[in-house]
Amino acid sequence: KTHTTMNLNTTAAKISAPDITFSPDLQREAKEWIVIGRKAGLTQQNVVSVTSAENDEKIIGALLNSIKESGKATTFLTDERKLTVIALPAEDKISRNNHTFSPHEITDSLDGLHSAARENLVQICVIDQEIEKFMCPVAAAIARAIPLYHSKSSLKELAPTSGVNVTFYSDNAGEVPTHPSAEKEYETASAVCNGVRLAAQLGDMPPAE
Repeated sequence: KTHTTMNLNTTAAKISAPDITFSPDLQREAKEWIVIGRKAGLTQQNVVSVTSAENDEKIIGALLNSIKESGKATTFLTDERKLTVIALPAEDKISRNNHTFSPHEITDSLDGLHSAARENLVQICVIDQEIEKFMCPVAAAIARAIPLYHSKSSLKELAPTSGVNVTFYSDNAGEVPTHPSAEKEYETASAVCNGVRLAAQLGDMPPAE
């Protein structure tokens, strides 16, 4: 009697994943911008400030006003770039089992970032009054949205200008957002991001690889 054994040690074509960097220096040439923050902390003033979108100030104000306390992501296109605002739920709308800064909501809202970051440079700006407390959870959430390993053959090769740059801002009582002064926080966020991506890669890769 003959038994057929399925070979599970298959390998997939390896395609490089987009880089994720953490830096206080904005990548102004980015074709896609994403602003993340808690609903109560996102204002027309600070979103316009970090994105230099003075010409779209009224549109940004209308988008923020349309977002409910439960939070959501909303996007609009200009002639030069794509701008997405991700408003996280207010604290009273968060499950007791979820983190204050809703990292799972961030990852879910960044669906499609992996493909976008292959074709263009993406600038992510994260705003919060207590941003130093949330830099690492945010880094982990972004890392889960852009895994190092994947077996999708339909993904495009990386464009010459591609990847994701993440910049953090503190917003004190509605003032213009400022960068956290401590360089170590950026280094720690980068280390957390790399660790999460490597751990996910070990779990996703088949034994043969």
